[in-house]
Amino acid sequence: MKKKQAAKISDLKKGIEKIEKTQLATKEKELKPATAATLNFIRTLFYIFLVFIIVLGVWQLVKSKQPRIIENITRYEYSESESDKAKAFAESFVKAYLTYGDLANSSDYKAKLDLYLNGVVNIGRPDQSKGSSEVLDTMVYSVEKIDDKTSNIVIKATVKKTDDSNLIEKYDQATGTKISVPTVKEKDVYVSVPILAEGGKVIVNDYPTFLKVEDKLNAPFETYIGESLATDSEVKDIEKTLADFFGIYYSGTPGQIKTFFKEDKNVTGLQGAFSFNSIKSIEAYVDNGVYTAIVTVEITETDLGGVFNQRHLLTLEKSDDRYVIISMQNRGK
Repeated sequence: MKKKQAAKISDLKKGIEKIEKTQLATKEKELKPATAATLNFIRTLFYIFLVFIIVLGVWQLVKSKQPRIIENITRYEYSESESDKAKAFAESFVKAYLTYGDLANSSDYKAKLDLYLNGVVNIGRPDQSKGSSEVLDTMVYSVEKIDDKTSNIVIKATVKKTDDSNLIEKYDQATGTKISVPTVKEKDVYVSVPILAEGGKVIVNDYPTFLKVEDKLNAPFETYIGESLATDSEVKDIEKTLADFFGIYYSGTPGQIKTFFKEDKNVTGLQGAFSFNSIKSIEAYVDNGVYTAIVTVEITETDLGGVFNQRHLLTLEKSDDRYVIISMQNRGK
């Protein structure tokens, strides 16, 4: 009897263990999809964190460069060879260098250049030319720094050249006869002046050289073109308004000019230096009640009577029965 009971208990235990194993396996199967989703979520978080670290590192790298760039700019110091004193010295030298001929004899020309040169440079004998050269004006065109002591300073000089060998006939009002006079031309000359500066002193330490400078940009003529043309009657009214305006703009006072503007733009005008002649051409476009007019006007210089053409772009709007100016700029686009 006891053996049978023990066998039953043993079978019962085995049954319970089998049931428990079955339930555990079922739970493991149920947990597997959840576990995969969890792993995917963790993996996604890891990649997001990795990307964040990379972006943060790049941002820190860029940020670390910015102060260095600013520091380099603020720490730049002009050397003596590109100082105002060196520029003035180069300008003064070019005036002496390009003024020669009838205006000074050979000894005077050499003596004045010796004030600028180092005693080694022999620039030649332009004073033995067939005419004379006179510098009318100079300006510093550019500065090329070589190092802290040396630089090349380019000077633009306006020069009047008189050619004694090329004579032309000219009527002399005093005698009432024709006389022969040399030809005179004005031209711009660019000279690169090699400068050495140290201890507050400056000298031309090498040969000056002439340069050909091309400042003119090869670009097409541009003008404003709107989407919608103003009507003929609108253009006619705008032209009348602008003719009145330019008459005041070139000859009137700031107070008179102000009356043509929607808001006070502090436009002073030319105040009598020129007089307005006429509007040569006008084009007008309209967009949402704002008119854009491109106007070419003819004006006359008061002093010598020279006639010039000018082009302006103006925006206007209609206020009651007249047009008022919103803005004005001194080009056609």
